[in-house]
Amino acid sequence: MPQYQEQPPHREIFMNRQSLLIAAALFTFTSTSHATKLITFDEISNLSASSVPDNYEGFKWTNFDYVNPFSSTSGFESSGARNGLVSLRYLAVNHGGLPAQFESTTPFTLNSAYFGSAFKDGLQVTVEGQSGGLIVDTKLFTVNATGRNLETFNWQNVDTVLISATGGTRNPLYGSSTSNFTMDNLIVSNVPEPESYAMLLAGLGLVSLMARRRKSSSM
Repeated sequence: MPQYQEQPPHREIFMNRQSLLIAAALFTFTSTSHATKLITFDEISNLSASSVPDNYEGFKWTNFDYVNPFSSTSGFESSGARNGLVSLRYLAVNHGGLPAQFESTTPFTLNSAYFGSAFKDGLQVTVEGQSGGLIVDTKLFTVNATGRNLETFNWQNVDTVLISATGGTRNPLYGSSTSNFTMDNLIVSNVPEPESYAMLLAGLGLVSLMARRRKSSSM
């Protein structure tokens, strides 16, 4: 009868190393792929209003201002912007009512954000998700100066988000008819960068190579 031979200790050590390498590779991949950011605009500075700076939270911002609507020098103290606040005391608005966008050099997922209107009721907001200059997602919704809406997107692999606002009628409580939308508590998720995939493949490749070498040496 064939006799059972116990595996040598170094075989067990190899298996442990193999498991650790796989776990490390998968951990790196999954932790990168699920990185989520909550963007509140609250910690940029203590100014009453200014442009959202480039590289804030890793994005380039165009025609976006951050404002404190409770400040008498913000230009939004007599507006419905404070009704759009989720986290005090700042939120983002489109400068001069112009189309505004934020973009990244690497793809990301647009999850959700709260939107409102500073001066108009029935303001029509259009959000476009772009990838490589092409529109891949779009959503149209209506906001008022009396509150805020939570809009959910879950758009994956976009690199630019363009937001514009048109239409609506001036709320009689507020003294402007500018098409300013408000945006607060924006949530985005990072899509795994190429380096993450490369690290995962390199780790699994190393495990496979070690397994082949171990098998050859034991024959």
